[in-house]
Amino acid sequence: MNKYIKVIYVLILALVSSTTYADTSVGKFANDLTGFTAILNQFMVGAAVIFSIMCLGAAIIRYREHRRNPLAMPLSKVVLLVIIGLLFIGFVLVNQIFFNGVELTFS
Repeated sequence: MNKYIKVIYVLILALVSSTTYADTSVGKFANDLTGFTAILNQFMVGAAVIFSIMCLGAAIIRYREHRRNPLAMPLSKVVLLVIIGLLFIGFVLVNQIFFNGVELTFS
């Protein structure tokens, strides 16, 4: 196990050392940090879209189970999954409209 930790540590140092250098400009540091936050924003938008699709799909499956046996699957779970899915879609739309977020291109 100790060998794997050393390998991971060396890989992290190799990745971090390529971005660190002797330039002490605050503006350059802020510019590099902004690039990282753009990547993080893309990841969060993608995760929200995937999670909302999963919630809405699970709501459809749960609704079918509710129609088959209403006592086994309460309708409140279906409604909760739909609300959560719509909230995450709303988060993505708010990010797109108000914060000039990431374009949703799937290519």
